[in-house]
Amino acid sequence: MTTCESGHVSTQQADFYEELISIQSAYKERLGEEELFPKPDKEQALERIKKGIPLIKFDEIRIKGETIKGILDDVCNILIKYELCKEEDIKQLKTDGFDKLKSAALVPDNEMDVLTAFVFTMAERIILGSIADKLRDSIDDSRWLRGYCPMCGNKPQMARLQKEDGKRFLQCGICSTQWQFMRIKCIYCGTEDQNDLRFFWADDDSPYRVDFCRKCKGYIKTIDERKCQEGGEINLFIEDLSTAYLDILAVEQGYQTSRGDKTGGGSIQAMQ
Repeated sequence: MTTCESGHVSTQQADFYEELISIQSAYKERLGEEELFPKPDKEQALERIKKGIPLIKFDEIRIKGETIKGILDDVCNILIKYELCKEEDIKQLKTDGFDKLKSAALVPDNEMDVLTAFVFTMAERIILGSIADKLRDSIDDSRWLRGYCPMCGNKPQMARLQKEDGKRFLQCGICSTQWQFMRIKCIYCGTEDQNDLRFFWADDDSPYRVDFCRKCKGYIKTIDERKCQEGGEINLFIEDLSTAYLDILAVEQGYQTSRGDKTGGGSIQAMQ
């Protein structure tokens, strides 16, 4: 696992994250060969982008229930392996949660317990990530410039300042799509007032910072690639998990994140 700084990640955490990423990669390769979603033509894609409508129409996703169950099962097995939950809780999840797929959509919600929400979110990441990979060449992110994902409509998970020129990119918390966004603008309320847009560093030499808005009280973590050492690929999924301490600091100061909220999104329905 490669992070810009690894001091806040234990060996066990690193191994756990690596296995999650391996599962995502394996399923993305497998699902890449399936027709999960009809690819829009260039005119259709451009029209949706102009109107601020994400490309993925959730009611057009086609995936077998057994495939979803396989993903959920693999994620559960990793949780058991690293003793992050009780085996009886996983058994209960498989009995109650998996059966719901026969009649309900795969979508995390506020009524789910933490374990079920985590497992369902990981499955959603894999499926939507696979679809987004296929649609990547259908968007021009310089035309988007919005605070939610052009693919699935979810809010960003984290931001990065590009090493070469300092341009700001956001990454979706679900499908991992990255898109360009203005440096001086709140991703939540849209204000461009520099008096309201502030940030604080983890420490002076750290590449991690928290960008926050005093107007709407929203925040997003940012990694400045210009402060990272050369070599290795930066994975924002890992960076987000390894900088949870910054979330704690931001929340303690009264700020909040809207990750997981959707604009024009929906839920994944298993095929019967």
